[in-house]
This record gives sequence, C-alpha cells and structure tokens, in this order.
Amino acid sequence: MLSHSVENGVLVLSPREDLGAEAEDTLTALISDLVQVHAPVPAVFVLGTATDPGVVDAVVRAHRLCRPSGVLLSVASACAPTRRLLRARAAADDSNLVVHARTDIAITTAHAAA
Repeated sequence: MLSHSVENGVLVLSPREDLGAEAEDTLTALISDLVQVHAPVPAVFVLGTATDPGVVDAVVRAHRLCRPSGVLLSVASACAPTRRLLRARAAADDSNLVVHARTDIAITTAHAAA
C-alpha cells in the first residue's frame, strides 16, 4: 500500500498506483503513523501521475493530523492536475501544505528546512 525510505534525512513516502478510494482511511493512518515514528524527520509524499482523489484526500488529512507535532510534511508530484487538486483540497482544509513539482527539489527543501 505504501513504500517508504529515508533519503538525505527525509522520510520519503510513495503509495502504490492502484489504490482505490476505499483505502483512504487506512492510507491516512499509515502516513500518520510513519511520520510520527520517524519524527522529527521531515517527510515528503511522492505522488505519481493520475493519482486517485482518495489518495490526495488521505495525504491532506494526514498533513492535518501531523501538523500539531511540528513535522514538516510536503508533497511532490510531476502531474499538474494532481498538484492543483492537492492545493485545492489543502486550501479547503485551511492547510499550508507545500506542493512541489519535482521530488528532488522537495527532498532538498525538506532537508534544508529541518
């Protein structure tokens, strides 16, 4: 459901591409748990192309859950429609989620901000 690694002191999370909307709650919990276990390490969530809106919602919800712990959680997606959806959902949630177009820039930025 979710792969993770640590690169340059940043937790990098990636969902499987075939996740359905029914996995949203489970994915939110997994993201939150991994971020909390690795805290205070910043985290970058990497989304592929044509990401399911349920995955986007899970990322935004996980960001909201992790915000009180002070862990930086940002997102990288090369897909412009996915980035627009992320920004729209984060704005509706009154969240300051940082969304990047490139994974390497997201990791470098998260590492520098830590």
